[in-house]
Amino acid sequence: MLNAIHKIQDNKIVNLIGMCAFYIALLAELIIVIIDKSDYINPIEGRLFQITFALFTIKVLTTKYQWNEYVIIFVCCVLGLMVDQIGGRNEILRIFMFVASCKGVDMKKALKLSFFVTLSGVVVLMLLSITGLFGTVSVVKEYPGEIFVSRYCFGLGNANTFHIMCFCLVILGMYVFFDKLKWWMLLILSGMNFGLYLLTDSRTPMIMIFGALIAFAVLLGLKNAKLSKLKKPFEIVCISACGGAVGISLWFSYIAEAVHDIYWGFNGYDTSHWLYKVDLLLTGRIRNLTERDIWADLKHWKLFSPPEYFNYYDLGFNRLFFWYGIVPATVILLMFAALLIYLYRHDRAEEIVFLTLIAIFSVVEAHFVSVYIARCYPLFILGMYWYCGDRFENKGKVN
Repeated sequence: MLNAIHKIQDNKIVNLIGMCAFYIALLAELIIVIIDKSDYINPIEGRLFQITFALFTIKVLTTKYQWNEYVIIFVCCVLGLMVDQIGGRNEILRIFMFVASCKGVDMKKALKLSFFVTLSGVVVLMLLSITGLFGTVSVVKEYPGEIFVSRYCFGLGNANTFHIMCFCLVILGMYVFFDKLKWWMLLILSGMNFGLYLLTDSRTPMIMIFGALIAFAVLLGLKNAKLSKLKKPFEIVCISACGGAVGISLWFSYIAEAVHDIYWGFNGYDTSHWLYKVDLLLTGRIRNLTERDIWADLKHWKLFSPPEYFNYYDLGFNRLFFWYGIVPATVILLMFAALLIYLYRHDRAEEIVFLTLIAIFSVVEAHFVSVYIARCYPLFILGMYWYCGDRFENKGKVN
């Protein structure tokens, strides 16, 4: 039966239909992200997600898989359906279908498309806001002591959001164009990052961009034959950092109740306590886990999260566990752990650094944990390699 299915999928027209469906869906997902970042409220977002899901499904149906790959897709879809039925969230199913549909696609080209469409969308929003046609150029933020400061968002609604989008574009651009990356480009990006900080006053994306520039500068240095022996230790450090990012996030959720008690003066705690200072450094992100009717700390996580677990929190990994539950979040993290091991075995330092930067960023920001597939770049990397096995040499383009 599998051979009969493969004969149909080998048809050039069938293959073309699948590829067209994939790229139309990806382009739609990218446009949905840009619309979400603007001041416009998209009334048909849910319907558009259904359409892109159907298109990715068409790509899956027109793609050749082996039996073991079909089993993986089936199990993942069952997990996605469980999350949907128990928690009312369908994005896990959408995500698994997207990753499955990536087989046979040149994912580097898909990521380059994502880079240029996202960059174009951000530039358009900036121009619209600057010209006064749509969106606001700046927002006012109040600091302690009734100090009001204008922070520039350039049509993206929030200055921090604007700087985060710049961070995403920087790391994505350096990854997909790494072969063309030069030292002087890193210096220019450093200057631009400092200029952005003066406009946005957003510390986290500013620090992360500088960290990304340093990480990719190290990669450039490791191209030197004399330093190439340090490449594997550097990859180990990066993978360890990914594990540390998850561990720190779990610790944040564990101490959230104690931070809550300190903040409200329970049990004789005061604001000089070191846990309070940790939360202060994170601008209250840990305390925010306990400031809603339903707490999002570790004690309140479920195996599968119910529908009422819908609140937004800035801590990325914590949101992953809170939104979807311990079982789905653990499965997803184990997938990426296996991916990192696979990348290490095949000496793919660029991908490892790329994923490490996203993991560290996700400790304090939840940009990559969302309903929007096109802004979750790790899914593209997972889609690039999940099926390759010993065919790694194809680098994500398997015929």
